[in-house]
Amino acid sequence: MDERRIGLIGAMPVEVAPFLERMRLRREERIGPFRFWLGEGAGVPVAVGCCGVGKVNAALGAQAMIQGFCPTAILHAGVGGGLQEGLNICDAVVAKDCVQYDVDTTALGDPLGMISTVERVDLPCDGRIAEALLDAAGESMPRGRKAVLGRIATGDRFLTSAAEKQRIVRDFGACLCDQESGAIAQACYVGGVPCGVVRAVSDASDGAHQEEFKQYSGQAASVAADVIWKFLEKFGKRFA
Repeated sequence: MDERRIGLIGAMPVEVAPFLERMRLRREERIGPFRFWLGEGAGVPVAVGCCGVGKVNAALGAQAMIQGFCPTAILHAGVGGGLQEGLNICDAVVAKDCVQYDVDTTALGDPLGMISTVERVDLPCDGRIAEALLDAAGESMPRGRKAVLGRIATGDRFLTSAAEKQRIVRDFGACLCDQESGAIAQACYVGGVPCGVVRAVSDASDGAHQEEFKQYSGQAASVAADVIWKFLEKFGKRFA
């Protein structure tokens, strides 16, 4: 590798676009189906990747980034569904850990959410990165919006049922749901790469909010990207 770099991953183009608009691009590379953009973000060497929606895509994209560029850390930014009252549109959750709510081998005697091979339910994020992301959020969040430290629950569904969301809160104590964070956290955990996740709320906790997602996903993605960018400005050289 020619230099140490931080990896930035989003699942959808709307989540990656804010990075590509700001970074100084040096080159583009492709690993399998995944495109990566290499350059500088806030003066820090970065590799930006768009992994696609869903857990398998996210894990494969994160693994391709790890193997292709040996990042010193991976930061994942995007949008998600709020699970708890008090989290409003464009508030953010910085992950202390992630779970995969749709993994269920309880019939074999496992706890709900137990992930084989790693043999644990919780997939920890790096504590120092989480602390720095919260600090960055304090400076970058829009007026009236807040960031909290909490658990993110990942599964291969766009949740539209308030009852399902309440069940995830009851079973896992999660603050926000999405389709990628838990898979990226697992790839980083297995690969020994420090991981940080920030997701901004694009749709509320009380039921079917596809229209909210369509209306606010771009705005929420920008909020999450702003947190990452402020992290790079303040702390990037420490973690690169």
